[in-house]
Amino acid sequence: MLKPVASLLLFVAFVFAPPTAAGLKYTVHLEVRQAAGGSQDQLSMLMANVMSNLIPPGGVDQAVSVSDKGTRAEQKQAFSGLPAGAVLLTRPDGSGVGMDPAAKTFWKQPTGTDVAANALAQMGGAKPDVKVKKTGEFETIDGMKAERVNVTLGLPLPMDPAQLPPGFPTQLTITMDVWVTDAIKSPVTGSAASNELLAKFLPDPTALKDLNDGRFMLRQVMSMFGLEIVTTVKDVVKGDVADTLCDVPKDYKEVPPPGGGGLTGGRH
Repeated sequence: MLKPVASLLLFVAFVFAPPTAAGLKYTVHLEVRQAAGGSQDQLSMLMANVMSNLIPPGGVDQAVSVSDKGTRAEQKQAFSGLPAGAVLLTRPDGSGVGMDPAAKTFWKQPTGTDVAANALAQMGGAKPDVKVKKTGEFETIDGMKAERVNVTLGLPLPMDPAQLPPGFPTQLTITMDVWVTDAIKSPVTGSAASNELLAKFLPDPTALKDLNDGRFMLRQVMSMFGLEIVTTVKDVVKGDVADTLCDVPKDYKEVPPPGGGGLTGGRH
């Protein structure tokens, strides 16, 4: 019953990450941790157990390369139904491909708009209430000056209230702190596919204008239920990225998508 909520939270983290720019290589670390002073109630413990099953102990690492042809994310650990070493390719038009280099196989990934449509269906068509605020508070991360931007959203739960445990809320209130830097420039406006994704998921796609303002995300902390989902970007390298990194080798065989679908790859 709680797994759809956990998957939805991962999708939210994916949607609210600012777009990135071509000509970059970096690593991304995703982990779940107990928030300092976080709630120890039964609901929080249930959610912690579900999230720990989705994200392995120690977290997940991805090596990301961005070219004009797309984004390549190589997964270092098994995660979200994908094996360690899996590669996710995301094209500018929103289409995606997954690959398992060890097995020399590939599969078609659902597009962002498909995932958004599924998430909205789980929520009964309701869209989250979103508030974004620039804090004017700065921190040096990986040698770059970054401002903390606060995001608050109310997210309706994708479950029948009659089926919820006693005390389980009908809406999640999620807070996110996102640190962005102007030391690296990102597109101020996303691709048509990104704009379509935001239009499907948000009641007002311009609500993220103070977050998607051309700065690059270095850290994101999403807090709820006494847990924190932490995304950290490091080892950023600027330079040319070969378009061939986003090609599927000709000797790879197409297979059906593995279970889980690799929700989080391709946009940070």
